[in-house]
Amino acid sequence: MRAAPFFVFGSLPAMPAMPADIPPPDPEKLLASWMQWERGELPPGKVMADLKKGGLRELLESTVQARLEVSGA
Repeated sequence: MRAAPFFVFGSLPAMPAMPADIPPPDPEKLLASWMQWERGELPPGKVMADLKKGGLRELLESTVQARLEVSGA
């Protein structure tokens, strides 16, 4: 009996669940990374990695959600 292949054309493997112990995004740290890029102290790739690891997506998602709740949309 053959094992199923890990990747089947047209589908992606399930992403692992995010650990529950990830700290919430820190807007001050995210801004500090952005400002380092603006001053030319860090290359864009490093800044993008810092923003991703720092939770920028989660911060933006929660901000959008809060605005939607306030506006009643």
